[in-house]
Amino acid sequence: HPTRHQVEVLSPSDAWVEVEAKTREYLAAGGRVVWVLNPESQRVYVFSAEAETRVLTREDTLTGEAVLPGLSTPVKALFDWQSSS
Repeated sequence: HPTRHQVEVLSPSDAWVEVEAKTREYLAAGGRVVWVLNPESQRVYVFSAEAETRVLTREDTLTGEAVLPGLSTPVKALFDWQSSS
C-alpha cells in the first residue's frame, strides 16, 4: 500500500512521459498527492487523486493541503539552496 504523499525530483535524464506514467500508477494504487520538482524550470507539478494537475512557479506557495496539513512553503525556497552552495 503506498504512502499518501510522494515527492519526485526530476533529473536531466528523466523522460517526462515516464515520470507522468509512474505518477499516475502511484495515484491509481491509492496515493493521494505527488509533487514533481523540476530544478531546471524551477516548477513544482502537483498531481492529485482528487483534482487536476497544478503547476506552481517560484512565485507560488506549496501547501500540504489535506495530506500534510499545516505545511506551507514558497516554491522558490525549494530551489534557492542550489544557488547558495
